[in-house]
Amino acid sequence: MIAVSERPWRRLAARLAAAGLIAALGARAWQACRYARPGRTHLARGEEAAARGQFAEAQREWEAGAREDPAFPDCWERLGDLAQQVRDASGAAADYQAAARLRPDDGPLLLKLAEAQRAAGDERGALASAARATRLLPDDAAAAWAYGDLARRQSQWPQALAALRRAHRLAPTESRYARDLTGLEIDLRDLAGAERALAADPHGGPGDPEWCYLMAVVCTLKPRTPASLKAATAYAARAASGGRGLLRASLLLGQLYLEAGRVRDALGVCVAVLRRSPDNAEALLQRVTCLTRLGRPRQAAAAAAHLRRVTLRRERFEHLQPPAPL
Repeated sequence: MIAVSERPWRRLAARLAAAGLIAALGARAWQACRYARPGRTHLARGEEAAARGQFAEAQREWEAGAREDPAFPDCWERLGDLAQQVRDASGAAADYQAAARLRPDDGPLLLKLAEAQRAAGDERGALASAARATRLLPDDAAAAWAYGDLARRQSQWPQALAALRRAHRLAPTESRYARDLTGLEIDLRDLAGAERALAADPHGGPGDPEWCYLMAVVCTLKPRTPASLKAATAYAARAASGGRGLLRASLLLGQLYLEAGRVRDALGVCVAVLRRSPDNAEALLQRVTCLTRLGRPRQAAAAAAHLRRVTLRRERFEHLQPPAPL
């Protein structure tokens, strides 16, 4: 499966939490809340404290508001924003959940809840919250992307594909939406769709290693012809070259060189990868294959022994990890 970076989620979380705090700071003046309900009073006091940079005081005010006026959702939401800013995902999820129970039709709030739940490891809850947010925000590309990414993580392919296509349609200039859609279409072997998404990527092109790598993967998955092999090799070589070259592109390039019978070129790629990642199992396996084909049995045996040591070390490390929670 094509990997999707965590960075978009982090950007989305930071944008949502920061927007919530900024909106809160400028939303209400203290004079308008002097004689209001307790929650609103504590909300305004907390916003004043946050504006002065006194976030501990703001937290105490919002906690007091939530305690004295539990049916007032805004204090819960501000506590969630604050928890998200300090990366307390579980705390943020609990606070946003409390606010969402009181404001179930607030799309942006549900989107913040989905991100907090995802960061806390509750991907099933995050998917449900993102689905609700998407229904309430049908024209929001970020909401569609969030739902699509969560659905993809849980192998709900039709929902993921529809949501990521919608995000790309709503924000065609957002490169990450095009890349994530491309990755999913590659996973689902919709190569024509993947090529369309790459062609529409406003920031893609031969100078972009990630774009070249995705094009190489698409060409590799097409029915094998001399033309498709040549195109895949050319894109992989571009993706692997230069200071920004991708390691996975180098590994793909080595495979393509082997397929084309360019064993010495494949060995050169393996050596370059192993300089950067000495225990890369895939590169070590390619090296064994190259040395065997070149008639160097002793070097091949040494490379195979190194590969066995790496594999055993990795298995031992995985064995020592704590079991995943049920």
